[in-house]
Amino acid sequence: MGWVKLVLVLIGFLAFSAVVFFAGPLIGIGDARPFDPLWVRLTIIGVLALILLVWGLIKLLRRNKGQKALEKALVADAPPSGDGRELAMRMTDALGTLKKTGGKHYLYDLPWYVIIGPPGSGKTTALVNSEIKFPVAGNAQGGLQGFGGTRYCDWWFAEDAVLIDTAGRYTTQDSDQGNDKASWTSFLNLLKKNRPKQPINGVILAFSVADLMRADPDTIQKHAETVRARLGEIHEALKVDFPVYVMFTKTDLIAGFREYFASFAAGRRKKVWGTTFQTKSLREQTWDRVPAEYDALVSRLSEEVIDRMSEEPDGVNRIAIFGLPGQLAEMKDEVALFLRMVFEPTRYASSAILRGFYFTSGTQEGTPIDQVLGAMTRSFGGQASGLMSGKGKSFFLHDLLTKVIFAEQGWVSYDRKAVRRSSVLRMVATSAMVLASFGLLGAWAWSYYNNRQLVASAEAAMSDYELAADADLKAAEVSDTDLLRVGNELQILRTMPSGYDSAEVDESGWDLGFGLSQQGAIRQAARDAYAQGLERLFRPRLVLRVEERLQTLIAGNETLGIYETLKVYKALGGAAPVPQDEFVQNWFKDDWTQITYPGINNEDARKMLAGHLTAMLDLDDTTTPAVTLNGDLVEKAEIILGRMSVEEQAYSLIKASAPFAGVPDFNLVERLGPDARLVFETVDGSDLAVLGVPALYTYHGFHDFFLDQLAAVAQKIESEQWVMGKQAEVANIDAQLTALGPTLLRRYREDYIAAWEAMLDNLKLAPLVADKPTYQALSAISSSATSPLLKLVEAVSGETKLTAEPAAPTDPAGKVGAVIADNTEALSDAQGAIEGMVASRVSGLQRIGLDLALAAGKSQARAGVAGGAGPIVPGQDIEVNFQDYQQLLDGTPGSRPIDALLKSFDGIYQALIVAASGGQAQVDAAMPRLMGELKATVSRLPTPLQTMINKAVEDIEGSNTSSTISQINEAMNNQVVPACKSVVEGRYPFSNNPSRQVPLSEFAQVFAPGGVLDNFFNTNLAAHANMGAGDWTWNPDDPIADKASLQTLRQFQRAAEIRDAFFPGRNPTVALDVTVIQTQAHDRVRQSILSIDGQTVQMRQKGNTPQTVKWPGGAGATVLQLLPELGNRESAKQWQGPWSFMQFIREGSPRQVGDILQVTHIIGGRNISYDIRVNALKNPFNLAALREFRCPSGL
Repeated sequence: MGWVKLVLVLIGFLAFSAVVFFAGPLIGIGDARPFDPLWVRLTIIGVLALILLVWGLIKLLRRNKGQKALEKALVADAPPSGDGRELAMRMTDALGTLKKTGGKHYLYDLPWYVIIGPPGSGKTTALVNSEIKFPVAGNAQGGLQGFGGTRYCDWWFAEDAVLIDTAGRYTTQDSDQGNDKASWTSFLNLLKKNRPKQPINGVILAFSVADLMRADPDTIQKHAETVRARLGEIHEALKVDFPVYVMFTKTDLIAGFREYFASFAAGRRKKVWGTTFQTKSLREQTWDRVPAEYDALVSRLSEEVIDRMSEEPDGVNRIAIFGLPGQLAEMKDEVALFLRMVFEPTRYASSAILRGFYFTSGTQEGTPIDQVLGAMTRSFGGQASGLMSGKGKSFFLHDLLTKVIFAEQGWVSYDRKAVRRSSVLRMVATSAMVLASFGLLGAWAWSYYNNRQLVASAEAAMSDYELAADADLKAAEVSDTDLLRVGNELQILRTMPSGYDSAEVDESGWDLGFGLSQQGAIRQAARDAYAQGLERLFRPRLVLRVEERLQTLIAGNETLGIYETLKVYKALGGAAPVPQDEFVQNWFKDDWTQITYPGINNEDARKMLAGHLTAMLDLDDTTTPAVTLNGDLVEKAEIILGRMSVEEQAYSLIKASAPFAGVPDFNLVERLGPDARLVFETVDGSDLAVLGVPALYTYHGFHDFFLDQLAAVAQKIESEQWVMGKQAEVANIDAQLTALGPTLLRRYREDYIAAWEAMLDNLKLAPLVADKPTYQALSAISSSATSPLLKLVEAVSGETKLTAEPAAPTDPAGKVGAVIADNTEALSDAQGAIEGMVASRVSGLQRIGLDLALAAGKSQARAGVAGGAGPIVPGQDIEVNFQDYQQLLDGTPGSRPIDALLKSFDGIYQALIVAASGGQAQVDAAMPRLMGELKATVSRLPTPLQTMINKAVEDIEGSNTSSTISQINEAMNNQVVPACKSVVEGRYPFSNNPSRQVPLSEFAQVFAPGGVLDNFFNTNLAAHANMGAGDWTWNPDDPIADKASLQTLRQFQRAAEIRDAFFPGRNPTVALDVTVIQTQAHDRVRQSILSIDGQTVQMRQKGNTPQTVKWPGGAGATVLQLLPELGNRESAKQWQGPWSFMQFIREGSPRQVGDILQVTHIIGGRNISYDIRVNALKNPFNLAALREFRCPSGL
């Protein structure tokens, strides 16, 4: 079948090659024909041919490698025990013989059969006389005996199969059990390792009929068990279900066999004599069909007896022929028993598959056994005689092996695990090939799709651009300066697929490659279109904008602005001798930020325009700008510039170059750290992230840029005379250059200070206590290591301390002096350091007169001149202006002035944290001191910091007051209000409804000393209140005085009055001594009885003395009785409840006279009066506070 596959592959290759070669040029993508070039088509065909060749070579190599691996494994992996070494050595000889014969089949392609059986069962004899062709080894038998007779095992390599003739002792294992078992196991392992999927194709079980005819049932059972065990071991080791062909050998020993079959021709002797079971499945059990099939064999033999006897002339032979069916029938039970015991399945183990049983004879040697005569002889006590054999022939072997056993090589099953592994590997390999093929086609399709999408997207973008810019493109001339409109139009071109903004993409990549990429062409077209759009739409409007600005500056006679703007104007018009890209970009950045598109809302617009400007300047290197400058406007500007001083021109050059010097701007958020936003805000509401100082006015801007610019400014001025045009010819530049240095330093100082003051004036502290209860802002500002306030002071000090030693890269002379001191020596040191630093710039500084000024100053300093100009030390005058910030950092960390400020903030932070956890009263007491300490530090601060700290003081005090009130209200609502309302609201004596009286125990819980109201007041409010004579008030200097409620304070004052009246001596319970005396009675009242909580007070008309009772008592009732009782008139009155005595007093029209409370009752027309005194400062039974009290609800 291999040649069929080869033909099919060749046909497929030729067909595919023809399609590629002839149809390839017809395939197109748009205008592209990727397969039109001949080399492309030949390359594809060649690659495919190479793939097929490599595939064939790999398959061939794998086949040879497997064959060699098997041979090597057969001879190299022999175990040390048993016969492994001997097996390996002799197998080497056998394989060598195979190679010499040059057989057409590979060893690994042949089916393998194992022949097992007891010693002497005729296994080898059957193979030698089977008339099967084996590779010739030069021996007399014409076959190759692998090695050693029956001592080890024989490997027979036929044309169509490999037959492994095992030693009989491997089956019986009765000579040396340990050695035989090890050899048998080694043999099976060898098979499994080298043919893992299908180690064998079947087992041939050879068993001599002589052993059956002579054996008793026990011996047969023993033989069967031995064979069954070997078959089980084969199944267990090889993991396959294999057919077993039972070959009964030495059949010629059955009496009559030789005579019956003697006349058979060679063709008939090759036939099969036996039964091959016909089954529906490979696993079907057949052992139970043996008796029936055996009978069929005997019956068939009997049918031909008459014919054979008629053919045989010898009478003795005819008798033998006649007896053969009977002789064979005598063996039926032994054969059936043997096969049943070998193949019958059990519950505990599966059995081998009996494929068939057969009778064979390899040679006719020995004396036949006459079972019938033997039985008769044994019955009559005689002995059977035998016949000697003659020269032998083989019977019934050839076709059994070649047409039955070899033909059924596929009957065996496969090792499922090995097959699964092989299938997985094959599936993986096949899948990989399929995926690779589909991947290649998919990549090609994907590339085609992406390129098509790219082309469509580019065309759509161009259409959108043409539609959006239609009016501008058709306009004969540009008359407006609407950069934002045309910028949006150009943005379509800039951001289109493969446009200017898109990154370079490898055109050979998966997305767009495989010979289909259109990106290069689209990119170039997009860049060309974008460049044309910039020149047609953007540059003319830039020029018009510059003209507008230039006209405005000319009208205002602003020479510095005119100079910068005219320079940009000429650069845009192509009149500059060298490109001025950085200057142009900086000019427009300022214009867009400050005039045309200011504010944070236009930030995106400014970024877009800046991108277009950069692109225009980048793409115009090879073109000449197609704009015409206004000659009259240029002339007017040049005339005005003729009056411009060299100082203005020089300073303009320095400022314009600063943004491109590589020195970063000072950014506040970056320098102050991540906590900057917690602590600081801007005054104007802008984003804190944009707050900073231009790089020109920083320490590094001064040392790394400005001083260099001073040295080079003279040369720059001369190189930029083209800006002034004809006016440069009449300007006396050299005369002005000699006095330029000091003037530039003065201008720089003014702008440096202004830049820092502008940033500091726009900075304020954020609300430090707004994020309670965590107070993260206050925690951040008070940190001794990372405080943004500390970092601000350090930054301002560091960026303005310009005479301090600069960093190594910007310090050519080595060391710069420390802070400038007032004494002459320190001043000279600082001056010397600066002079050393600028030594490399001497030539340039000499041209602007700066070194002369320095020298003059140095001479004056040495001479000790009191008056006159002081020494010019660049940066010194700037440093002096910010010395307040530097002084805050004087000293060692922890004891500097700035540390005192941080400690004040930390103290306040700690106090507020305590307050948040419930210690408000403690904090209220400490807060005035802490705020005083913070205020004390303000006077030593620079003015911007003073403003910040004063505002912070106001915020903290106001927040603390609000926090105090809020916490008090919260505590009041939790601790006071529920308890108070449950006692007071609708309850007697606070209401006039005696049916709902307050138990005295609950009354005491709320109003007693240490009770709810008393404890809350002392804890939270006493420190804020003025509790002098008269009504209580809040302390006038207390922060909460203006916000707290006086009405709430009044309720606590009433609660205190109730406490003092009902709980004299700060008793925890109500316990009053009440003194009662009758002062007046009706004439008809002889005696009165007043019972107060069970305590009786009896009085007569006259002569009464005061009596004292305890209130409250135990009865809970008050009764007044007048004697004698009058008929039909009321003579007594009573009141119930713990407050019954209070009812008695209130209903008696009480009148307070001094410390006496007078009450009068009228009962049945008779009146009676009492005077009542209580051992308290105020009589509680007539207390106004009790009637007026209401539960407080908040401050």
